Amino acid sequence: MVILTSFHQVVTAATQLQRKHKQVPKLDLRVKRRQIADLIVDLARDAKTSLIKERSNRDELLSEIFHGLVSWLHVIWTVVYEHNVQFAAAHTCLIFVADALVQLSETSTLGG
Repeated sequence: MVILTSFHQVVTAATQLQRKHKQVPKLDLRVKRRQIADLIVDLARDAKTSLIKERSNRDELLSEIFHGLVSWLHVIWTVVYEHNVQFAAAHTCLIFVADALVQLSETSTLGG
């Protein structure tokens, strides 16, 4: 009887862990890297074409980039703090966010 109770407790605990980790957001760095890189390319292209067209989408592109990075930080926080998993992947994702911000700060299109 004691063995069945212990087995039931183990199964219950395993089921709870499985249910909890099923809700962990996916840290798909490859997809996020492509998304941000495409937006940065669009930003550079916009800087060149805005001189000719006298119209720029710079603010919208910057807003989309920053929104993408900030929402990504929320996902990273959720994975690490709330679910306590994927620490190495989260670290790599944080380095990517920092690098993306450095790349944006060095881009001449951010000035005036």
